[in-house]
Amino acid sequence: MTKKLKMIGVAAALFAASVLPTFAAEPAVQGCFGHDISSYATEGETDPGSFFEFESGAGWGGFISGVATSLGADDHFGVGGEINAHQAGVIPDTVISNSCN
Repeated sequence: MTKKLKMIGVAAALFAASVLPTFAAEPAVQGCFGHDISSYATEGETDPGSFFEFESGAGWGGFISGVATSLGADDHFGVGGEINAHQAGVIPDTVISNSCN
């Protein structure tokens, strides 16, 4: 009997989880990250007002390599924290051009 009640409880919980609305943060500007990455790779970041400056192509690769091997915005190695911060629009244009903000 208790096994049957547990199964009914699990089924009810799964059903409730599938029909209740979920809540999430405001989404980033659609396509902003892809647009920015593409422009960094093809044009570089040569604005003297930016914190980071690099040439297109291999310069962009070197920049990514440096970011990937150092502590990031989330205190972890890799670019995950920077990608999240970029998409959220919290990285100002004075650091690197950002169409997400």
